[in-house]
Amino acid sequence: MGTIIVTGQRHVSGLTTAASLWTSACIGLAVGIGFYSGAIFTTLGLILVFKYAKYIEVYVEEHSNTYDVYMEFENEDKMSMVIKKLREEDIMISNVVIIKKRSKTQSVVIQATMEAAKWKARHTVFREVRQQEGVISVEEI
Repeated sequence: MGTIIVTGQRHVSGLTTAASLWTSACIGLAVGIGFYSGAIFTTLGLILVFKYAKYIEVYVEEHSNTYDVYMEFENEDKMSMVIKKLREEDIMISNVVIIKKRSKTQSVVIQATMEAAKWKARHTVFREVRQQEGVISVEEI
């Protein structure tokens, strides 16, 4: 309970639960030492954060230019070619982890971070990636 887990693919899990437990413990300590006004203001702040944080998260995700993606390529050579072409179009691919690769001539599936220029819209970025020769599929995680 309250454990923060970070996977090898930089995915964080349990952070909200752990932070909530620590905050609840601090509020309890404040009440225990008689600091009621601090406990009340902290509780009200916590309620506001839980109520509105989702809206802030959605706003940030919609205006972000960084995407975690799964990409499948026809083969390893096509993957290298596509990544090179995307760099020329201001789309950077980094943190590449090869998920599945049978042989040099068969399809390659990767998990990566894709970062586009700030002026490029999300649908435009994914359309440009899908149109590249050698790309079988692209999915945002």
